[in-house]
Amino acid sequence: MLGLIHISASKLFLAKAFYMPKDRILIRVYGDSLTCPRIDLGIPYFDIYQELLADRCRIEWPNATVYVTTRSRPDAPITELYEEAYIRDSIYFGKMSTDVLIIHCGICDCAPRPIPRWVRNLIGGFPQKILNLIIGIIHNSRARILRAGFLWRLTKPDVFRVTYIDWLRKAAQDCRLVYAINIAPTTHSNEMHSPGLSSSISLFDHFISDAVKFVAAKNIFLIDAHREIISKTNGVMTYIDQADGHHLTREGHILYSNLLTDLTVNHLNDI
Repeated sequence: MLGLIHISASKLFLAKAFYMPKDRILIRVYGDSLTCPRIDLGIPYFDIYQELLADRCRIEWPNATVYVTTRSRPDAPITELYEEAYIRDSIYFGKMSTDVLIIHCGICDCAPRPIPRWVRNLIGGFPQKILNLIIGIIHNSRARILRAGFLWRLTKPDVFRVTYIDWLRKAAQDCRLVYAINIAPTTHSNEMHSPGLSSSISLFDHFISDAVKFVAAKNIFLIDAHREIISKTNGVMTYIDQADGHHLTREGHILYSNLLTDLTVNHLNDI
């Protein structure tokens, strides 16, 4: 892992760069709405997976203060999360101040949409009655439009792939542990409403796993939540909100927390 720092430095400097303060732990999270609480579904802010992870860290290191900073941007593409949130924040946090970085995005980037974003922004300025009418027509015709081959993604596949690699490269030198969480499977009903979503999820999950392999840093880990969910009996039913087909249930947040906890405890203790 020390080889990730491409500078000439003494062993003393390297030891300090990777030294974990015994009195504090910082967890930073960058993602879309899946990293947010959903009080309407009975998931308060203290029950989202990164806060559950923080609770486990407090048990493991009772003398440390654990900080969680979540920079969620619902319906935001990876380019905005990386360039307008992570890059800007990192200037203020500084290198190796972050013990755990969680990157959790992709569903907003890959989801097939019946109209491009600029059209959506344009009609968003229409009077409410007209806007509601247009939204209703698009919603009811979504499956037919997508099956006809008219689809847009918020992020082009090549842009997503390159941006993810750039993010991991920088994060490997900024943070002690980096978790890349892939995209969870969707429900059958959501696939029927948005034909092609499942195949798009698989494609972008492939980009995420390839980015982890390509960067090949010892402090970066792929969290294959997709595989974990489909490997469980009734996994999609249990862990994915059936109403919208992609947000996490309370059980889903517990699952993600469990996936992260053992890695975090083992590796922070080893570094």
